[in-house]
Amino acid sequence: MNKSERLLPTTPAAIQLAELGRQVRELHEVVTSRMSALKKDADSAVADAILAGAALREAKAKLGHGNFLPWVKETCGISHDAAAKYMRVAKGWKENPEVANAPSIRAALALAVERVKTGTKEVDVPAYLTAISRTNKLVKCVEAHAIAEWPAEGRARVVEMLRPIVDQLPELREPTTSSAGVPRSRNLLGVEA
Repeated sequence: MNKSERLLPTTPAAIQLAELGRQVRELHEVVTSRMSALKKDADSAVADAILAGAALREAKAKLGHGNFLPWVKETCGISHDAAAKYMRVAKGWKENPEVANAPSIRAALALAVERVKTGTKEVDVPAYLTAISRTNKLVKCVEAHAIAEWPAEGRARVVEMLRPIVDQLPELREPTTSSAGVPRSRNLLGVEA
């Protein structure tokens, strides 16, 4: 039986893949709704992301090269980016059970180690090195295209994206005092902490 015959809608493999797709779609909806609900269900969202990622990893192993991304789009109805995050969280949980205790999916992703190909071999890269690399790309873009020339909504989006980073780095806070003379600090984005 060749690959196209295995994926006919009536074959057991196709039925199982359709079921996995349904599971991923449902779990994605659960994750999305929980993440927007004031973070009180964050533990459950991380667990659901791990389950969705495990289902996606299983489907990817069954589908073979070149079939996974179209399957994710058509069957699961989620973006490739969401699928990649779920799979990374699931893989991270297998390698480090502490991922399941992360307070958010973002934190779970930070605990997960990313595999990166360098030449002919794969190496484990800590999440912070990946973040530094991606931040470097942003800096180069900003250097090439001055932010002052960006439309207001573009600048606002960058501030919104940088806020979680700035808030976590005390080095980027400057001391201030309130109108009542109470010491406070304000981060470099102008938000009082």
